Amino acid sequence: MLVLTDSQAIVLSHLLTKILINDAYRISEVEECLMWLQQPGEQAVSCPFERLSVTQLANEILGAINRSNQS
Repeated sequence: MLVLTDSQAIVLSHLLTKILINDAYRISEVEECLMWLQQPGEQAVSCPFERLSVTQLANEILGAINRSNQS
């Protein structure tokens, strides 16, 4: 089973948000996340996203979209 730490889950969440809103991100961030997800062995995904508020994440995405539309 693949278990991401809280810090890994936060990094992955921020990266996916950047990709979703077409914000700039570093290739090294993608490579790092891919390494976590491609660890050898029989694994399932179990991410500790409970600490991230879904509402907060949605508000961040909406805010970034609004800011990019105003530019």
